[in-house]
Amino acid sequence: MDELASANMKRCDAICYKVVFCLLLVIAFAGGILSHVELLNAASMGWMILGCYLP
Repeated sequence: MDELASANMKRCDAICYKVVFCLLLVIAFAGGILSHVELLNAASMGWMILGCYLP
């Protein structure tokens, strides 16, 4: 790879990391709030987390 491609890959990785981190935070807060009223259980949270990492 040349230098420009390497810089673009680092930028893309940083953006994707931030997006996935925000999604995981949303899932965690939703699980903390909605698990008390039985709208979201641990199994569905696990599937959401797996969905974040599947291409």
